[in-house]
Amino acid sequence: EVFTSTGGIEDIDREIERFKAFEAAGQTQLSLRLHDDPMQALDLIGQKVIPHFK
Repeated sequence: EVFTSTGGIEDIDREIERFKAFEAAGQTQLSLRLHDDPMQALDLIGQKVIPHFK
């Protein structure tokens, strides 16, 4: 099954909760499309998102 989500960094907490809902539904992989500044996006993901899924 495929889940999709469109969102942005302006509400990162909402996106984290959405990712958690996908995880609870059985999703084991996540693919992100990074726009504008990919290095900044990767830094944000590493600092704000990854710690919620360790």
